[in-house]
Amino acid sequence: MQALERICIDAGYATSRKRRVLPSEGNRRADLEVRNIVAGKTDLLIDVTLRHDFIGAGRSGHTQGQLRNPDNPDRILESAASDKIRTYRDPYQRNRQVAFLLACMSTSGSIHGEFLRLLFFLSNKQADDYFAALGYEAHKEEFCHRRGVFFHRNRCIIGMACAQAVALRGAPTVARRHVPVPCRAGGG
Repeated sequence: MQALERICIDAGYATSRKRRVLPSEGNRRADLEVRNIVAGKTDLLIDVTLRHDFIGAGRSGHTQGQLRNPDNPDRILESAASDKIRTYRDPYQRNRQVAFLLACMSTSGSIHGEFLRLLFFLSNKQADDYFAALGYEAHKEEFCHRRGVFFHRNRCIIGMACAQAVALRGAPTVARRHVPVPCRAGGG
């Protein structure tokens, strides 16, 4: 979540973390609030979830390490999305006018499509801001290249945060510590 918050801040948006996010009708709190991101006036509430693709230790040792859904690997992300949407979207919309997005990833590095769209949107904003700061109107190819650089960087930051979260889940509690996500200012 800290990595996503850093990306949103780099794109020029104000954020609030879980404790400061206003609760929904059912007193649930999303993990991150990004203010005025939708059409410049609507807040976006983001709930982050990480799902494991493989079957762990079970009653039968024959299934250990197998994919949960070998025929449809995206099913785990889709099911996580529908669970979280059921839990959060309606209670928040009854309470106030906000948009809700699930930032869902799997331990193998897959990212849910809605989350990828958010990263693309943020990358587009970062590219706009980059050329505006230079005072330069970029050609289409230049803009696409710069947006691609930001998008790749943002995906790598999220992938690193996902890898750290997976590693920390299996670590003994004494070994767990906060490791900051590397972010370079300027986006280059």
